[in-house]
Amino acid sequence: MRVGGRWHELGLGWRGEPATLVPGSEAEFIAEHYWGYVAGPGRPTIEYRVEHPPWRVWAGVEPQLDVDVAALYGREFAPALAGAPRSAFLAEGSPVTVYHGRRLA
Repeated sequence: MRVGGRWHELGLGWRGEPATLVPGSEAEFIAEHYWGYVAGPGRPTIEYRVEHPPWRVWAGVEPQLDVDVAALYGREFAPALAGAPRSAFLAEGSPVTVYHGRRLA
């Protein structure tokens, strides 16, 4: 992606065959969530359901993040994304169904 006159890149290699997610693992926590939320200034929070079959994952190797974090996401995210990643994996993916949201109080 090119933003602000600079290319920003994210990369990941992988190894082995895809495997089912391990219950309780960090990868399961990240990949297997079925609710989303969106809100904006002066707007209510909307909750929506997401449905997809369980994804298999490959172990990630040599993750790369070459971006200006502050410019893309905001200065508050720079410290969290400055170090080596805690984990890296590649998810198989699938078609996803996103259901109409409902307003939260």
